[in-house]
This record gives sequence, C-alpha cells and structure tokens, in this order.
Amino acid sequence: MKWIIFLFLAQIAASSPISKENSVNERLLENLMGNVNQNSSACDDFFEHACGNFKQRHINDHFFSTDQMMKEKYDKDLHRMIIRLYRRIRSPDFKPTVDAKALRYILNCHMADLYTFRLDHYLKLSPPAEGLSWPVFTPPETEWPEKPFKWMETLALLHRYGITNSLVKVEITQNSELKLSMPSFEEDLSNVRIHNAKRSIFLSEMKQFESEMEDLIKVEKGNDEENYLSVQEIESKTGIEWHRFIESLVGQPISLEYRLFIKNLNYFTALKSLLDFTDDDLLANYLMIRFAHYLKDNTEQGDDLDKCIRSLGRQMHLYTNLLYKENFQDSETLQQNIHEVYRIFEEMRQQLVLQINQNRLQLSDSQKEVVLEKVQAIKLHVGAAPRDLDYRRFVTGYYEDLHFPSEDLDYGKIQLDILESRTRKGLDQKLNPASGYDVYTAHSKLTNAYYVHAMNLIVIPYVYLQEPFFTADSHDVFKYSQLGFTLGHELMHAIGTLGIYRDLHGEYLKEGHEILSLPQFKEGLSCINRERTEFLEERLADIEGTKLAYATYSSRNTKNVTNFTDLNPDKIFFLNTAHFFCQNGKSIYKITSHGDHPDRVNQIVKNYDPFNRAFGCSLADQQEKCQLW
Repeated sequence: MKWIIFLFLAQIAASSPISKENSVNERLLENLMGNVNQNSSACDDFFEHACGNFKQRHINDHFFSTDQMMKEKYDKDLHRMIIRLYRRIRSPDFKPTVDAKALRYILNCHMADLYTFRLDHYLKLSPPAEGLSWPVFTPPETEWPEKPFKWMETLALLHRYGITNSLVKVEITQNSELKLSMPSFEEDLSNVRIHNAKRSIFLSEMKQFESEMEDLIKVEKGNDEENYLSVQEIESKTGIEWHRFIESLVGQPISLEYRLFIKNLNYFTALKSLLDFTDDDLLANYLMIRFAHYLKDNTEQGDDLDKCIRSLGRQMHLYTNLLYKENFQDSETLQQNIHEVYRIFEEMRQQLVLQINQNRLQLSDSQKEVVLEKVQAIKLHVGAAPRDLDYRRFVTGYYEDLHFPSEDLDYGKIQLDILESRTRKGLDQKLNPASGYDVYTAHSKLTNAYYVHAMNLIVIPYVYLQEPFFTADSHDVFKYSQLGFTLGHELMHAIGTLGIYRDLHGEYLKEGHEILSLPQFKEGLSCINRERTEFLEERLADIEGTKLAYATYSSRNTKNVTNFTDLNPDKIFFLNTAHFFCQNGKSIYKITSHGDHPDRVNQIVKNYDPFNRAFGCSLADQQEKCQLW
C-alpha cells in the first residue's frame, strides 16, 4: 500500500528509559517525591505541598496533569502498535481480520479525497427518500419533486444514524420498551456549514419554523403524564401514521397492537396540525439541518495520522481497546496486574460491607439489606470487558458488518456506516438485553475509570495498569493509594446521592429516597458541602472513597513494613493519592463534572485524623469531622 510512507513518517515519542537497578518501590517513590514542594506546608495547602514541583518537572510536556499524562501515553503507545500492526499485516501468511479493517479505516481517513469529508457529501449519501435529494441540492431553476417526501419515513431513515431528538424524541425505558415524547432543542443550528447558495434563505426559514415548534413545546412543558398505548391508539389520538416508523425502530414487523409509552400527546396532535400547513421543502430542509448538526457532533475529522488514529479510537473504541490489551504488556504481567486489581477491589468491597453493617446511618433492616445487596453485586471490568470474555472473538464479531474499502476511498461513507452499525446494535441491546451486546460496547472512555449506574458496573482502563499509576509488584502503600482511591471513588458512586436511587439491577429503588432523607445522611452531606460546591456527588466520592481506601490499606499486615524508605508510610499514602491530581498549572479545559484539582485534594484530607497524624498537623482548631457511610 502507498500509505506506508505516512506511517513511517509519524513522529513517535520514545519513553524515557527506566533504570533497572532501582526497585519498583524506589522508582515510584523517587517519582513521587520529585513532585513534592518541601517549602510548602502540607497542613496549610496539601495540593501545593504534594504537587508544587510537578509544573517545573513537566514544563515542556503537552499534558497538563497526571491523568492527561496517562492519556498521552496511551496515544503514543497506540501509534507504535498501529505501526507494528502494519508491518505484521504485510506478511504473506496474515489472514484478513478486524486488524486489517482498522487499518483500512486509517487509510480512508488519511488518504481519501477531501470532498468526502465535507458535510454536503455526507448529506448526499443519506437522502430523505430513495431517489430524492435534499431540496438545497436541487439544481437552480429546477423544482424540487415533493411527491416522494414523507416526513415520518425520512425521520425513520435519519434515526438509523442515531438522531433521536428531532420532531420526536425516542428513548428506551429500563424495561426495554419504546418511549416517544416531544423533543428538546438546545443546539444552535446557525453554525452548520453547508456549501449552497441558498443557505442564508433557508436558515431564516428554519428559525421561524423552530420558533413555532418551541411554542408547541412550551404549552406541554411540565406535563409528564405518560400513556401506555397501542400503535393503533396512538395513530387515532394524534392523526400521525406511526406504524412504519416504529417498525424501523424495533427492526422488525409489528402489529398495530404493539404497545409503547408516549408522553405529550397534545404536542403530537398540535405537531400534526403545524406540519399540515408547512411546505414539504421547508420541513425537509429543517430535518436536514438537524441531521447535519448531529453529524457535525458525531463524526470524526482527520487530516493527519495523529487525528486519524484518535478518530479510530473514538469510532472503533472496542478495537483499539483490544489492540492495547494485546500489546501494551506481556501476557503474564497483564494477568498478574488484572488479578491484583480484582483482589484489591474485593478487599475494598468487603471493607465497605463492614462499614455498612456498622450502620452509622441507623438504616432500617430493609434499607440496609438493599444497600448491601447492591454493593455485593457491583461488577468490575478491567479494560471495559468481563474477565472471562474472549475479547478478540467478541470484537471481531461486533465489527463484522462493517466493510471499509482499500480503493475508491470515501471517508464520509465509512463514518455513516459506523453510525448506522452503532445505532442498530445499541437499540438491539436496549430492546433485547439478552442479545449479547453488553454495556461495555457503548462506552469509549479508554483512559478513564467510571461507574455505570444502569449496570452497577465499575470500569478500570488498561492504561492504568502500569507505572506510575499501578503495578502488581509494588508495595501496598502505592497500590491502595492511587488505585485504591479510584476504586473507592467509583464504589461510592454506587451508593452516593445518585446511585442510592437505583438497586443492583439499575432499577428505581424506593428505599433510596428514604436513606437520603435520614437525619444522619443529611447531616453528613451537609458537612461535606460546608464549603459549598456544585460538584457535591464528586466530593462525596472523593472523601468517602479515600477513607475506604485508607481503611482497607490499614487492615493489611504490610501497612507499616517498608524496606525501601524510612519515610512514614502514611505520608506516602496521602502523597500518592494526591499525585493523581497533580497538574502543571490551570487546566486549559473547563472542568464540568468533578471540580478543580487543588480544591479536590485539599477537601479530601481536611480534618482527616490519619492525615493530620502523618504530617503533624495541629488538631486544636479543627471543625467538625464529616462522616457518612
């Protein structure tokens, strides 16, 4: 292939060599202490003390924090893996696999003609009906043929690509049933760029039409009444032909007796009246603009190798996760690390069970029972996949329906094919949970840990299973601080202010409201929020997760046994926990869900006795200590 050139020209940064003379613990400690600012008091500003030298050490690096450093490492590793894969795939005995499919994705991304990246090209590939183009592409002095256009059929075609919030909002309930409701409009449609001379005219018409739509929505806003009706009943009440649209959603023929949930019946009746008096070309253009906005947010651009590999990671994240798993560590080391993560997770889970049984919140027997059931049922996936899954076989099957060309390259077409495949499988999973596509197919956070409320599931990415974050053969003080904090944080999401409303199956838990209303819970939550934050759920997970990690670590016989340093092990524990948050200045990204790193670190250790003892902080003027679970 001619594209070997750009692969070998890729700039791959080499990792700094690590001395084999130092033990793992000495190496980790040396790295940790290199960030510490000894001129800053741990008691006054622990973040500055633990991370004060991080900025100077990484002044020339592109990443701004430790977690971003892990992401950069992942990206660089992926570059190397792609190059090795290309060399291997050229051998005569290499059989066509999902690996070859991924390389063809990169080939299309990097080498396809630029016009295939344009939004108008995407729209020409996905017309509103067979044999009918969008009105804006009708040649000048030519009348757009309205007859083939039926807005419900066009909406069904667009839904194939995942657009679920245009004229009709489509959702799947936790019980795997369809729910229809009125849409919500938050997008600015004026920033969509389509190469057409009529753009300014129809955008003005769009705004007028959307204004009329918003008037319909305002009337129904606040009306949350749901009806469980048959298709025939919904058609009768709204005057809209829903049958074929719903068949396209469920992917199979249905009878008129098929039942589903519908909200805002009055909205749909009014919508029918509005659309009856709306020109078809205006309505088609409106749907096209909404689709174009969706494509802008859900497809990938690429004009160099870096962007193309990142694009592969987002659009085929199961594959890049597989590639990373198979190449970033030798199999024996990987299995040792995974085994140790599961062992630590199980210890922390049992520590949490112990704390719940101590019942500081004074739960009733039924309340305690459902919380314990949920905690005991929490699942852990390392690398977003179950431990016993044949991951290569699964990934190969998952992408089996995708076919990317090695000639006649067309980047827009493969983006649309991926959207259609992903939407179909996502719907199949939600409507038929036993279909085999588990929740890990829906998430592409390959460099972050997270908790999935609907599945009662914690995911730890593969990139975390290496220095400086974690290694199985390091001392417990390192393992139970950074990994322990991460596991503790996610465990607390399961029983935090959001998770407590769901049971072990992700269904609504009535006892959750009762627990949140307990005086002890409200008191603990109020204490945690004494210095007010808009990220209260994350602060709860930070503080309670750290306490859980420290309690589990403290129960180990190895707690005070260190043969690699004279430093107080508890100091190492808290410094290493803070290390995860170190950054080289103000983040250039707006933090939207977790809060500012310095605030998070300082709130974690505030008025916490083990920390105060470790660093010799005064206990005299402390405020009330916050306790929850």
